[in-house]
Amino acid sequence: MKADKIGDIIIQSLVDRQFPIYLKSFFGVGFSEADIFGISKSGFMYEYEIKCSKSDFKADFKKHHKHYRLENNDVINIYSIWEKGYITDKTETHIVAPNRFYYACKDGLILPEEIPDYAGLVYISELLTEIKPAKLIHHNKVDLRILTRIATILSERTQYGSAYRTYKYKNN
Repeated sequence: MKADKIGDIIIQSLVDRQFPIYLKSFFGVGFSEADIFGISKSGFMYEYEIKCSKSDFKADFKKHHKHYRLENNDVINIYSIWEKGYITDKTETHIVAPNRFYYACKDGLILPEEIPDYAGLVYISELLTEIKPAKLIHHNKVDLRILTRIATILSERTQYGSAYRTYKYKNN
């Protein structure tokens, strides 16, 4: 089964579970690229990493930074706020990881015991079947920064058929 088909089935599952926000290929605002990203009515963020081969699954762990964050609950970046060229005592926080992280693959490609503790596993056939529930990594809910990024991505896809930079590159 191809990644696009798996992604479509995951999206349909999010729709059926009444997730108000869902999209393919979410990236930016500190997140690693998510194959499928959804936000539940309660504001929790779900990421689905699609794997079509065992080698693809094993290669995912070369992204040490991403897995370190998920495993160690390192989900918030804190930045100092600068004003007029000077650092202030004010800070802002940025969420950089989902609340729940899943691997998604065809039936039996990845076994539950191969999945890290922080991750869940879903098998995709004609439907999504949860094999291993994903642990709640943190309790922070989606923030305006993430929602703004999602709106930008969806606007660019509607207007240009792709990210704006991709559109400009293709047309120059």
